[in-house]
Amino acid sequence: MSIIRIKVFPWQEPRDFLGGNLDFKKGDLVVVEIDSTREAGEVVSISQLATYKERDQKIVRKATSKDKATLARYNKKAKDAAKFFRQKVKALGLEMKLAGIQFSLDGSRITLAFTAEGKVDFRQLVKSLSRHFQKSVRLEQIGSRDEVRFYKEEFGICGRPLCCLKFKGALESISTDMAKIQQMYHRGGKRISGVCGRLKCCLAFEVKEYRRLLENMPKVGESVLTSKGEGKITGLLVLGQKVEVELKEGVKIKVPIKDLKHV
Repeated sequence: MSIIRIKVFPWQEPRDFLGGNLDFKKGDLVVVEIDSTREAGEVVSISQLATYKERDQKIVRKATSKDKATLARYNKKAKDAAKFFRQKVKALGLEMKLAGIQFSLDGSRITLAFTAEGKVDFRQLVKSLSRHFQKSVRLEQIGSRDEVRFYKEEFGICGRPLCCLKFKGALESISTDMAKIQQMYHRGGKRISGVCGRLKCCLAFEVKEYRRLLENMPKVGESVLTSKGEGKITGLLVLGQKVEVELKEGVKIKVPIKDLKHV
């Protein structure tokens, strides 16, 4: 069974469609039907899968020259639509940022993606947009990490492409606890935040190993006995399995945990 993966909305993961008897190749622009509305999308991959979950969607045909002309016309309208959206958001005092806008190919619906810090009551906004555009309006809230992920091709401060660009499906939740465990929280928000303004995805890569290594380590503040005398632990060097110890005379030394004795 041929499964065609199609990118319909720029801010969403590609969707899987049954290929049927239609012949497609990667990069083709196609017309699909989703929830009784026709949209345009780009084929990103073709594969053979044994199972498929039935959805209220199907591929209609390859896009024609007329379809492409319609899309070009709607793309021009999208700029004016974005301007009106921002004006209404400001007038209503809503804390929202437009992330994407797309007219359905059949002209029946306009879908707008936005980012916001929390939940937003956009019911009045939807009414205003529907009256103005004379179309069905759908608003979809996405995260700031998703906005960067789907719209930008950038590099992190490490010099490599952004990690989130490689991820499929939902992004893993990143917490400040991950930064604290890896002793990076003290570096400040700017040092541990990505271009999206959220905590970096890479904080999740090694956190399991840090947790494992910390299981065998003493706590900061504990009194210990070293070969150079008694002192108090002032810092942990997790990867090296060492601790920083301040001796009674104020001198700080680094000691492997295997050479420590508890007082």
